[in-house]
Formats: sequence, structure tokens, C-alpha cells
Amino acid sequence: MKEELESKLKAYEGFKEGGTRIQLEVGRAPTLREITVNVVLYGKEDDLKQFYFNADVSLQEAKEEVSLKLLGTEQTNLTADKYTLYRVDAFEEPTFPLRRLKAPLEKCNVSNGELLILKSDKELLPDEQLKLSVHLTQTGLSQDSTFLQDVEVFREFTLNDFKEILMDLPALASQTKHFSSVDHLRIREKSHSGFFGKIHREGTKSLKQLNIKDHTSIVVQLLPEPEVLPPNTFVLLYSARNVATKEYE
Repeated sequence: MKEELESKLKAYEGFKEGGTRIQLEVGRAPTLREITVNVVLYGKEDDLKQFYFNADVSLQEAKEEVSLKLLGTEQTNLTADKYTLYRVDAFEEPTFPLRRLKAPLEKCNVSNGELLILKSDKELLPDEQLKLSVHLTQTGLSQDSTFLQDVEVFREFTLNDFKEILMDLPALASQTKHFSSVDHLRIREKSHSGFFGKIHREGTKSLKQLNIKDHTSIVVQLLPEPEVLPPNTFVLLYSARNVATKEYE
């Protein structure tokens, strides 16, 4: 950080003589209100570009600037929305997609000096994607379900990744913008009979691991308080049924 250039190394906790690895990188030191990232275009890893962003810049704005520099002006106008920024794993493979376009960059788990990869969505094979039908329920009861839209996501997205995408849907954004976390969303599957299935609660598991199939109907319920359910906890919903009309009240 620029503000820390005059600080002595001994002031930093964890710095030990002969036991700390220091990495020197080309470029100016970022300020405390900036995030610096290194970005490459997938398949062109030798052409690394460095970017300095204000911490409160939105992911959408950061992505547009990155696309402009890596794809070129003409390409950006046509295809930037068909590219995704990824954080990388230990092998520097694009593994963790950044999807909350309206969120500040500092809320997207992006650290100073981190490597990001801009990858075309066309690089994904059809069997890596899911098309899901998203519905909204206000009460959690099966007869209360309103269709919102279809979304296309990657099978390897975690449940929490998927919740972040849902929070940014136009139909939900005005209600979710003040949520402190994705735990305000309860996700269930909707069967062909119209009844809701179990609550998906394992946020770090992928949609593939949760056995969510292509063309599945998903029901989302917005909760006033975050919900973190232990594995052995059940949520039971009760409603009265009118036998004469065969309707639930």
C-alpha cells in the first residue's frame, strides 16, 4: 500500500527474518482504497495486464474496463457480456466465477495482487451448463409460486454462487440489495406435480453435487433473517386443507 511505504517491516505481524517470502511486482503501490489485480485473457496467459480499481467500483464496471483493454473497443461492444471473470485455484485454472455484477469489487472476495482470468462463455461445453426455471414463493407453500425467468448457470457453481446470481435478477434485486448475505435465500426444487422438495442448505457444494439436473424448476424464498440450517434440522410448514374445494388455506 502506498500509505505503508515508510513503515518498517518489523511492524508487520508474521514477518520473520529468514522465514518470510516476499514477492516483488512491477507497478505502482496501490492506495488503501484501491485493489490491484492482474488479468489475462483465457488462452493468452502470456499477455498479463495490471489494473487499479477503487475498492467500491462495481464488478460490472471493472469487467467493462478489463474487456476494453483485453478484447479491444470493437470486440467489447459486441461480446463483453458473453465473457466472465474468474478467480483461479492453486493451479491458476479459472475456477471461481465472479457473477455479482452490481456488487462492489471489494465484496467479491478479490484480494490485492490476485490473478483473474477473463474467459468466454463459449469455452464451456453444453454438458457443463444448466438451464433452470426460477420461481418465487412468498410463503413457502407449494400453491404459492410465481415464475420469474429461466437462467443458465454452470454445473460447477456452488449453491452460494447460484444464490448470488439470483440476488441480482431484475425481479429480485430491489428486495435483495440490502441483504447481508446469501443466507437470506432459501432454495428448493419444484417437482412436476407442483410440490416443493427439500431445502438445499450446503452452500459450498456444487449444483452438480446437489444433483440438480438440467431444466429443473427452482423455487426461491426471500427470508427477513439469514438462515443457516444444521444438517439434521427439519423445517415443517403447516396449512389447513379445505376438503370440499380441495384447496389449501
